[in-house]
Amino acid sequence: MMRTVHVLSAGVLLAALAALPATPASATPASAASASASTASATSAVASAGSASASARIGTSAAVAPFDRWGPVYSPGRQAKAIGELRATGLDPEDDLPVAHVRVRVLLADRTPSDFRCAWAVFRITYYDDEGQPALTHKRLRNCFDDETPSLLFSRSDVTEVELKVCSEAKSARPSANCLYSGTWKVLFTAFP
Repeated sequence: MMRTVHVLSAGVLLAALAALPATPASATPASAASASASTASATSAVASAGSASASARIGTSAAVAPFDRWGPVYSPGRQAKAIGELRATGLDPEDDLPVAHVRVRVLLADRTPSDFRCAWAVFRITYYDDEGQPALTHKRLRNCFDDETPSLLFSRSDVTEVELKVCSEAKSARPSANCLYSGTWKVLFTAFP
């Protein structure tokens, strides 16, 4: 289980995501190669803007499955916004328990004018544990400053579903029960057809 939080220039990260081609998971090898070439040019553009470390995280290679972009996903009232990418590999829909290895990237923008409110991106991940039983885990990212766009990168194996909820609420160390349990979750990935 990997959790990495990077706070970089919002403009550099958003420009890098915007420059990436949207390549569906069902892309042919030829289209994946052309997407990889487009990604390489987007990556070099970001690097020339002075952010080589961001380009290393954003870029993909032809040997790796492409990321599918998602978002923007807004909180109620549109005070928080999340965009990102998801890559699912190793999925066999014919398997009795179809699962995949997923890798998710997210950028979170706090659109409130107050430093006393925070934006939250909360992911609910359904997976199978070592005993083959379904289980849930959460990953979360908080942003309390409108001039920053923090990012989160995580991966998980044996995943059947990834869902997202974006909230904006009073500053706290954890998302509230209202954020977690009211409203609906946005499904970003499901292993079941």
